[in-house]
Amino acid sequence: MASVAGVSPVRDRLAYTTTKFAVVGMTKALALDHSHTGVRFQLHLPGARRNSICSGAAQRISRKRHIVNGLNPVDRANGEPEEVAAAALYLAADESAMITEQL
Repeated sequence: MASVAGVSPVRDRLAYTTTKFAVVGMTKALALDHSHTGVRFQLHLPGARRNSICSGAAQRISRKRHIVNGLNPVDRANGEPEEVAAAALYLAADESAMITEQL
């Protein structure tokens, strides 16, 4: 798990953004180096979710709807924690065996 901050910097969050970029790079390198072993490396980059940590950010994003619409093709400023979990479970399942190094 990382964050959309791993591909798009977050203002005033240098350490957070740096670590998320590092996780993205590490995952890509692991996938490249170990693809021949059959081990898959998946990285989930959830955006804002409905929880106590993201509530302030989600409210700010909702006020800037025109920006969000340009970034999120499904026209939603935030997702449900269950949606993040479902995607993670799919990527860990045998049904996604052909998928690796996806962001």
